[in-house]
Amino acid sequence: MKRRPALVLEVLADGVRVTWGTRTERDVPHVCVRAAERAGLAWKLASDTWFYGANQTVAADALRKIIPPPTGRLADPKVAVSIRALAT
Repeated sequence: MKRRPALVLEVLADGVRVTWGTRTERDVPHVCVRAAERAGLAWKLASDTWFYGANQTVAADALRKIIPPPTGRLADPKVAVSIRALAT
């Protein structure tokens, strides 16, 4: 099973709405989390990861496939805010 870094956007009655990152860069609005930067290190990314507004789902099932965002001193709140803004 492929696991992807993801961010919970909203908790709903029937599950959660999450957005996830991909290693594929596309020419559409995105937020890039660099593996070598603060958020990438905290997420333990193996490579740069791009988040797109269209990469989201509402499902309880999705929780098995995601790697939650990091917390604590390595977490970068600006990344979470940028990803949430892109996905709304």
